[in-house]
Amino acid sequence: MELTSFLWIFLWSGICFEETVHAKQWFVSRHDGTFKDNCGLTASSPCKTIQQVTVHACDGDIINIDGTGTSRDPYPCRNEKGLDLAGLILRSYKSRPLISCRTNGIRFFCSIASRGVFLEEITFVNTSIHLFECSLNMVACSFINSSVPTLTLKYDAYFMRNVQLNGCIFQNNSASSITIYGNSSVSLNVSNSAFVKNKIRGEEDAILNMSIQNLQANQSSIKANFTDIRVTNNNCSGQACFQVFAGTKGTDLVLVMERVLFENNAAEVNILNVHGFSNGYTDF
Repeated sequence: MELTSFLWIFLWSGICFEETVHAKQWFVSRHDGTFKDNCGLTASSPCKTIQQVTVHACDGDIINIDGTGTSRDPYPCRNEKGLDLAGLILRSYKSRPLISCRTNGIRFFCSIASRGVFLEEITFVNTSIHLFECSLNMVACSFINSSVPTLTLKYDAYFMRNVQLNGCIFQNNSASSITIYGNSSVSLNVSNSAFVKNKIRGEEDAILNMSIQNLQANQSSIKANFTDIRVTNNNCSGQACFQVFAGTKGTDLVLVMERVLFENNAAEVNILNVHGFSNGYTDF
């Protein structure tokens, strides 16, 4: 796939440094927005596309996305040049927006000092989101009708990364829902969320696939906490629907599942597959 087919969002600390004392609010409306040079700074004068404001947004800025009319005409991802940002927040206003990148995707790149990525009340239709070295906080987001992996996170820096999902839905997807891989310690917290009617086609794919390859034993860990989760009517072509793998060196695992419902799911071997850990604590 061509790199230009993605919406690239680079999150490097230090870009726009002098402008980050007071975070700006930006406004986008597919229904009421314009292509004027000075659009996006107020709710009364929004830009037409998300890319128009991400060109100018800086560390800590908030991008408010109007969902009016997007159930019929979602926001697309155009071919764009690299965008240098840090600590980006994307959230809905007025109504819930739909974003459909089809076979394209959204990519975030973070430095060690980055505040990470925050996404709230957005529906992604057949869209993939890739995060590199970014912590993630995602609230009330949905990923639906996707034939491409929906959420992929890669970590290589040797310090703990936090991934939090609250009130999210993954439904009617045919590729992996959450993929986390690399060489870094990870703390994953998923709560009040649902994985429903996904038919995972690829044998290497899974609803959840955590593969941390080169962590040093007794120095790092994987923590995965699932609370109030519904996993129903899913079909996984691979060995399991939920896979957690520690690689060859082994490390510590803490896996906790509270009030998690598994119902009417099918996989080649098991619904849950956990292996490769030197020390493990599980609580179901």
